[in-house]
Order: sequence, then structure tokens, then C-alpha cells
Amino acid sequence: MSYYKDLYRFRGTISELQADALDHLQDYLFEREHLYPLDQASFEKGCEQVRTRIKGLSSRFLDLIENIIETAHAIRLCPHPYKDIQADLDRLLPAGFLRQISFIQLRHLERYLKALLVRAERARTDPRKDTQKGGQVKPYQEALEKLQGTEGLPDFHQRVAALRWNIEELRVSIFAQELGTAHPISPKRLDKQLEQLRAAKH
Repeated sequence: MSYYKDLYRFRGTISELQADALDHLQDYLFEREHLYPLDQASFEKGCEQVRTRIKGLSSRFLDLIENIIETAHAIRLCPHPYKDIQADLDRLLPAGFLRQISFIQLRHLERYLKALLVRAERARTDPRKDTQKGGQVKPYQEALEKLQGTEGLPDFHQRVAALRWNIEELRVSIFAQELGTAHPISPKRLDKQLEQLRAAKH
């Protein structure tokens, strides 16, 4: 519990965490790929999804949150932080993060946070190399931030969100390769994704 209090000392309150957690889990349980058709078969399929997803959900969710908060706590207490570690923590774990991150994506968040600790350790021994690696990610982060303030085709925002997480996967591959990535990732893949998103803007 001390980790929860420590996190919400700068991210909000415990009551806000509880409310966000409830909304977060409801969104996951009742998420549907397609709303229509509104018929009996579709309804029964949705009910079966809820029955499947709810099994062990509370314990899985609490384990995820505890691990995330413990890792964030370790980042805050890191004795040799690299220059932008706080900005990276704020990006990954903003206030109300449970309202911004899906349950499916939540399981990757701990890995992204652990990558910050791995980066801090390596930056301490070779800060010049860390700066060079940071330069590989910076153009993609800047491009993402520009896209986040624009509009596009109906699925544009979902595709921008996918780009966001792919950039986090690139960070893992560059700074903490041993943690592994959720899928193959490379600058070439991100370049293609960016090209498609720019073409989809209004």
C-alpha cells in the first residue's frame, strides 16, 4: 500500500485510482470490436466474452498495478538517473493513466518502465552512447507529438495510438533489448507507419 500512496502523491489520490480502476476494468470487460448487429447472437457472444475475461481478472489487475507502481517507485529513487528519466516516467505514467491505457496495453507498461531503469544503468557507464541512442528515438517522438494534435480519417486516432506504443517498443529495443519487444520493430517500420499516417491527415 505504501507504493500506491507514493505513486498517487504525485499522480492523484487513492479514491481517484479506485474510480479509474473500476472504469478501466468495465471498459475491458464490455469492449466490443463491432457494436452491430444488435441481435440475440451478438448479445450472447458479448456475455460469453465477459464470462471469459472476468475469470481471475481482479488478481491479474492488482498484480499488474502493484508491479507498475513498484517499478515507478524504483525509477523515482534511481540513484543515477539519466537526463530525461522524469519526462519519460511522466509520459508513460501520466495522471489518470488508467483512463488512457487499455488493459491489454497495461501488461506492456511494466516492461516499458523497466527499460528506463536499464537505460539509467547503462547511461551511467556510457553517457555519450546513451545520447546517441536517444537521438535515434527523438525524431519519432517529435513526429508523434505533431500527429497527436491533428485530425484525419475515422481510424486516425487509433493509428496514432498504435504508433505511440510502437515508439515505446523501439525504445525497449534500443535501450533494453534483453527485455524483448511485443513484436518486431525497427526504424524502417516506423517510417512506413509515419508515411501512412501523414497521408491520412485532413
